[in-house]
Amino acid sequence: MIKYLRYILFTFILLVLSCDESENPYMLTITKDGNGASYGITDPDYYQSSWSEFEVVTVSAAVDPNIEGATDGVHFDGWTGDVISPLNQISVMMDSDKQLTANFSINEYTITINDSEGGDIELSPDPVEFISNNQLVYNWNDQVTFSAVSDVGHKFESWGGDLSGEINEDVTLHIDSDLNISATFTDQCTITANATSGGSITPDYDTESFDCGTQIQLTATEDAGYNFNSWTGNIDENDIISGQSILVTLNTDKTITANFSAYYTLNINATEGGTVDVDPLLSEYNEGDFVTLTANPNSTYGYRFVEWIGDFGSEDANSEVIILEMDEDKDILATFSNIYNLSINLPDGGAIDISPEGPSYTYGTSITIEPIPDNYYGFDQWTGDLIGMSNFNIESSAPQTFFISSDMIISANFSTNFLTINQPEEGGYIESPDPNQPSYADGTHITLTAVSDDDYNFDGWSNGSSDNPYTFTLESDFTISA
Repeated sequence: MIKYLRYILFTFILLVLSCDESENPYMLTITKDGNGASYGITDPDYYQSSWSEFEVVTVSAAVDPNIEGATDGVHFDGWTGDVISPLNQISVMMDSDKQLTANFSINEYTITINDSEGGDIELSPDPVEFISNNQLVYNWNDQVTFSAVSDVGHKFESWGGDLSGEINEDVTLHIDSDLNISATFTDQCTITANATSGGSITPDYDTESFDCGTQIQLTATEDAGYNFNSWTGNIDENDIISGQSILVTLNTDKTITANFSAYYTLNINATEGGTVDVDPLLSEYNEGDFVTLTANPNSTYGYRFVEWIGDFGSEDANSEVIILEMDEDKDILATFSNIYNLSINLPDGGAIDISPEGPSYTYGTSITIEPIPDNYYGFDQWTGDLIGMSNFNIESSAPQTFFISSDMIISANFSTNFLTINQPEEGGYIESPDPNQPSYADGTHITLTAVSDDDYNFDGWSNGSSDNPYTFTLESDFTISA
């Protein structure tokens, strides 16, 4: 019986194994994934294939050894899909359709940047990950440029760590390992050598950098017609000046200037009646020197300062004191005068008689004036610069004399008064005044006569007077009736 059962089982197995493979095919799909997939290979290397039921298929995955460096920069992560395994080679029984994924990853490397005094290390392009500001992650074979960037006042000296031996400030690498990078920067001091117009300086440094502590000798040379004046700038106790040379110690950034100047002459003249004080009084002046000129009129003889003529620039021509900046040869004349003007403002109601006639007079000239009122006007007083003058009566109409000592403006006031006569409505009338004028000067004596009609008697004047004829003195406008 047992032999019979064994025979049946054996026969069944033979039937299974002898079945046509195409009757129960199953598909095996193999794909690659991950950022390193392009570097991976599989065996079998086809995408899809058909297999018989229960057939056992051996598959494997590996990094392609034919790609240079790939085996060092890419790794196999394992199988996923219907089979999960970290092994490179696996066996799969085909009892259904199967999908397998071989996963590959590019190796990541950490670049550690050590802080450097005097500058920074910059990387380009950006990493795939920032662990911190000093630890950056890049993929294998990334092309990375390391740049040493100096701070102001510093200079790149050398690379350290895994870049030791590199001499350029910019270094480009393909990343294939973790790196530790540092850079050394040294202090730098700059010198700028300037020269003003009129000379030169050697060496002529237009902002050059040197190691701090370096000593540099500068020499100033003047052009024809100029003189060296001084050294100025960032000069300290460590710098040694010897005439037109200076030994500069670069313990910081320094700007040194050699100053030159041309010499200029100042020619001062004065007209009669005054002098000019010059401060300072020199035969030659450096460019940029300031000189004060003061005009001194001879007041004893009535002279006054009039104006400056010549190269006084933008200064006030009429100011007795001016300050000049010497930027060229200058010729200047100070003018003085003892001639004064007498201006007459012609008044209404009269004229002024003046002797001698002007309008200009030498200081101290004796001048006689007299008011001349027009008809019916009277003189009131003198006005203008005659007011307050000693020994002069501004209310006197008599000829008066004064001495001119300055420019003067004078005038006189004249006035007239009006008489208004209101005739009575009845009983009589008032005769024309004696004298009969359109107007009257102050102090004019006027006589009025009232004439009564028949059967009327004169009672009196409106101001209370009963005199007839009535004589009075006119000092202002006056209205009267009878």
